[in-house]
Amino acid sequence: MLPLINSSYFQNLVEGFTNGVLIVNSNGEVYVANTAAAHTLGCSVEECNGRGWRDLLGGVAYTGEFERFMRDASSTDRCNLPFFTPYTRPDGQIRYLSMTTSPLVEWQKIFGIMILLTDVTSIQHMHQREKAILTENNKLQRERYESLQNISQAIAHQIRNPMMTIGGFAGLLLRRNTRPAGDSEAEFLDGILSASRRLEEIVNAVSQFTALSLKNPQPVDVTGMLDEACAWIATRAEANGTRLVCDVRAEPARLVLDPELFRTALHEILENSLEAMDRGEGRLALRGSLGISSYLFVFSDNGHGIDKEHLPYLTDPFFTTKAVGVGMGLTNVDRIVREHKGALFISSQPGKGSTVSIEIPQDVTAPIED
Repeated sequence: MLPLINSSYFQNLVEGFTNGVLIVNSNGEVYVANTAAAHTLGCSVEECNGRGWRDLLGGVAYTGEFERFMRDASSTDRCNLPFFTPYTRPDGQIRYLSMTTSPLVEWQKIFGIMILLTDVTSIQHMHQREKAILTENNKLQRERYESLQNISQAIAHQIRNPMMTIGGFAGLLLRRNTRPAGDSEAEFLDGILSASRRLEEIVNAVSQFTALSLKNPQPVDVTGMLDEACAWIATRAEANGTRLVCDVRAEPARLVLDPELFRTALHEILENSLEAMDRGEGRLALRGSLGISSYLFVFSDNGHGIDKEHLPYLTDPFFTTKAVGVGMGLTNVDRIVREHKGALFISSQPGKGSTVSIEIPQDVTAPIED
């Protein structure tokens, strides 16, 4: 192996690598370096050869972790594990490197370590730009919610008093009316009263939306909350004569949630599913799974589904396809999920049913210990 490494054939082969290549001998000295490695590290090939790897790679940011990475390089079960680090070149330029190692073995004896260097600076910068964009979008979204909340509070306050006055006087006049049923004046008063009540529903819905915020976050048993929600919707289904099969299967975990607020979101989702089951019977599946970075709730029904053209607007304020409805239910659900730093996804197939998914990030989840 050693004669091969020192041959011009091997040198030409190493030069053909697009990634940087360094070969370190048992004394910790670099004795093979290709042009890509030298360019990445900000020096010449001649400046690489003969130097100790600690000296040559002295610009590595995470020195302690890098020491352990190099110690593990000779272990067959630890080599090839990637190591990511910022690296400051001699000219002061900061690059981002991904490194892997591989031991060089001859006659069952390690005589050197090969280090592969990949310059991932452009990828890192792209991730930083994406993160900055997401941060800015979240900031704008938060400002949008705050503006909507301020406007909603002001409108609700300004509308509530005259609305109550109109409804109150209309009701008083209707009670004082002595004309026979069906009289046009009584119908007019009844119309005014109905419209004021409708306006009151809208004002109350707006007030409820503005009041949605985390007040009491605490660890909550996911399975218990879903079982409770299933029992709640089963009672609702029995009351309106719907035969409902509700199936809960959730991976045990504790989530830091505002229980009352999150329960409100669950009830709204399940109530919508129940209303979609206009055939007198239906099935609801409530699922929960703990992933690497989040906990995922999935709620599926076999209702009549949602038209494709309506899907983009389901969480918009006051959007509704119901003959009578305010259209703030899923708007509230989206707000509650966002308050928990989560994300809401809705999919549907007309005639087959709908699926609502809620993803809660890992930083507010914890598995339940057995």
